[in-house]
Amino acid sequence: MKSTPRAVIVLAAGKSTRIKSSKAKLRHEIAGRSLLGYAVAAASGVEPDNLVVVINRDEQLREHLAELAPKAIVAVQE
Repeated sequence: MKSTPRAVIVLAAGKSTRIKSSKAKLRHEIAGRSLLGYAVAAASGVEPDNLVVVINRDEQLREHLAELAPKAIVAVQE
């Protein structure tokens, strides 16, 4: 029996306007891991065939995501 491919989509395109920081909220660390790192780890835990992360145009966030999950599919919300 062939299984249906699974995908996980992580929505991470917020502008972080309420945090009052020059650093994107998802790059802030708690207990040694970024908030995006926690989301990617949780999503990876279900062993999806595809991990899609929706981000904004923040280049530093894109670089951080590439370090965390080099095989993730990046979708940029305009």
